[in-house]
Amino acid sequence: MIEKDIIGKVIRGIVYERGMGINWRFDKEESRTIAILEANYQENKAVLIINIEARGVVKGFFGRTHVAELSGRIRLHYEWIVDQWNLLKVENLTFKVVKH
Repeated sequence: MIEKDIIGKVIRGIVYERGMGINWRFDKEESRTIAILEANYQENKAVLIINIEARGVVKGFFGRTHVAELSGRIRLHYEWIVDQWNLLKVENLTFKVVKH
């Protein structure tokens, strides 16, 4: 479920080279590993903390592209709407570039 839910979601302001920030959009083609670390449910809401490792293409300065690896924790906010869990919000806790 999480694997599909995060496709197209964006993590903003990830510190990248020379202190510049990037926005990371999860793509269905990228390689990714997800582990649920914590899950809290309250009525029709759920908050999950996951550890995620992702590998994909980053657009750098002057249109250059290269492969980057990112890793860290993300908080996911879900709500139960019409018989399914819907991902409403994605928060960066420690997700960052670890190799480029």
